[in-house]
Formats: sequence, C-alpha cells, structure tokens
Amino acid sequence: MSIITPLAFSLLEMLPTIGVSAIPAITLSLIAYIAMLVASTRLIILFPAIAVDASGASASNALANTKGHASQIFIILMLTLLPLVALAIIVTLMLGPGVRNAGTPVAIAQLAVGAILETFAIALCVAIAARVFQALADRVLRPA
Repeated sequence: MSIITPLAFSLLEMLPTIGVSAIPAITLSLIAYIAMLVASTRLIILFPAIAVDASGASASNALANTKGHASQIFIILMLTLLPLVALAIIVTLMLGPGVRNAGTPVAIAQLAVGAILETFAIALCVAIAARVFQALADRVLRPA
C-alpha cells in the first residue's frame, strides 16, 4: 500500500496537466486508488506462492483462491495497520508544525520514525500475506 498511495497522488497531479479539471481528476484518482487496493488485496497470496515455488502460482489461481475473501483480507490488513497509522499521526502531532520544513531536526526525526513504522508495516503485511496464503492457497499449491 505504500506504493499504491503515491501512484494515486501522481495520477491526481498528472490529470490537470493534460486538461482534466479538479473534480474529474479527483474522481478518476479515487477510482484508480480503489482498483489498485482491490487488485492488491486479491493478489496477496501470489508472492508467497512464488516464494515457495508452488506449481500453480499464477494471478488467475490467486484470484480464484481469494474470491469471496477480499473484504475479510482487507479488514485484517486495515485493522493490523491501524495502530501504526495512529502512532504515526500521534508522533507527527507531537513533533509539531516544524515537520513541514525540510532539513530541520524535527522533520528528520519524523522521517526516521516514519521509516521505522514503514518497516514494521511491511513486515506485518508480509506476515499477513503468508498466513492468508496458508489459509486459502488450495489452487496455487496443486500440481500444474
């Protein structure tokens, strides 16, 4: 998700430069963001399948395995990451408005805390992907 959000914001910045007004640009960016979230949630077991060299490791099998479970997977991901998001917001608020001034010690501290939290978030997402793979990966584990 750390890659999806900047992509959506890049799309939001790019659309007005090609003549799309603000409201349609925001709408298109929101639709693209939701589509990327759905795709990444549905394909969450693909990389663990590739990591264990499963013979049926393909996007179509990953989509078939997660069919009907996308909302549960998404809720698990969000509830797991919610404490980290709350902590990031609290730290940013505690550091004050100086975090907006690049190069200041407060901004550097905020970047360091953000990097640490992002590392934990990635580790948590990988662990969740592995557990979801264990629970749902019946098709990707079948011999081809």
